[in-house]
Amino acid sequence: MAVGKEIRTKIGSIKNTQKITRAMEMVAASKMRKTKDRMQATRPFSKKLVELSTFGSANPEYKHLI
Repeated sequence: MAVGKEIRTKIGSIKNTQKITRAMEMVAASKMRKTKDRMQATRPFSKKLVELSTFGSANPEYKHLI
Protein backbone atom coordinates (compact mmCIF):
# COMPACT_ATOMS: atom_id res chain seq x y z
CA MET A 1 0.00 0.00 0.00
CA ALA A 2 1.25 3.48 -0.86
CA VAL A 3 2.31 5.65 2.00
CA GLY A 4 1.60 9.40 2.32
CA LYS A 5 4.87 10.60 0.80
CA GLU A 6 4.50 8.38 -2.27
CA ILE A 7 0.94 9.63 -2.82
CA ARG A 8 2.04 13.29 -2.48
CA THR A 9 4.89 12.67 -4.93
CA LYS A 10 2.50 11.08 -7.42
CA ILE A 11 0.02 13.99 -7.06
CA GLY A 12 2.84 16.50 -7.62
CA SER A 13 4.01 14.62 -10.67
CA ILE A 14 0.49 14.59 -12.14
CA LYS A 15 0.09 18.33 -11.50
CA ASN A 16 3.38 19.02 -13.29
CA THR A 17 2.24 16.91 -16.24
CA GLN A 18 -1.03 18.88 -16.35
CA LYS A 19 0.90 22.18 -16.40
CA ILE A 20 3.08 20.98 -19.26
CA THR A 21 0.05 19.75 -21.20
CA ARG A 22 -1.76 23.07 -20.71
CA ALA A 23 1.31 24.98 -21.91
CA MET A 24 1.59 22.75 -24.99
CA GLU A 25 -2.10 23.33 -25.77
CA MET A 26 -1.59 27.11 -25.58
CA VAL A 27 1.40 26.92 -27.93
CA ALA A 28 -0.58 24.79 -30.38
CA ALA A 29 -3.52 27.22 -30.26
CA SER A 30 -1.19 30.13 -30.92
CA LYS A 31 0.40 28.37 -33.91
CA MET A 32 -3.04 27.49 -35.25
CA ARG A 33 -4.21 31.11 -34.96
CA LYS A 34 -1.07 32.35 -36.74
CA THR A 35 -1.53 29.82 -39.54
CA LYS A 36 -5.19 30.76 -39.92
CA ASP A 37 -4.28 34.46 -40.16
CA ARG A 38 -1.65 33.71 -42.83
CA MET A 39 -4.12 31.63 -44.79
CA GLN A 40 -6.72 34.41 -44.73
CA ALA A 41 -4.08 36.93 -45.81
CA THR A 42 -3.38 34.94 -48.99
CA ARG A 43 -7.04 34.73 -50.05
CA PRO A 44 -7.05 37.93 -52.16
CA PHE A 45 -3.91 36.72 -53.94
CA SER A 46 -5.38 33.29 -54.69
CA LYS A 47 -8.65 34.81 -55.90
CA LYS A 48 -6.70 37.02 -58.29
CA LEU A 49 -4.76 33.98 -59.57
CA VAL A 50 -8.00 32.15 -60.30
CA GLU A 51 -9.33 35.24 -62.04
CA LEU A 52 -6.21 35.48 -64.18
CA SER A 53 -6.19 31.78 -65.02
CA THR A 54 -9.66 32.11 -66.56
CA PHE A 55 -8.59 35.25 -68.41
CA GLY A 56 -6.71 33.27 -71.08
CA SER A 57 -9.75 31.23 -72.02
CA ALA A 58 -12.07 34.25 -72.20
CA ASN A 59 -11.61 34.71 -75.97
CA PRO A 60 -10.55 31.40 -77.59
CA GLU A 61 -10.65 32.83 -81.14
CA TYR A 62 -7.88 35.32 -80.37
CA LYS A 63 -4.62 34.58 -82.17
CA HIS A 64 -1.42 36.27 -81.12
CA LEU A 65 0.44 38.00 -83.95
CA ILE A 66 3.88 36.70 -83.02
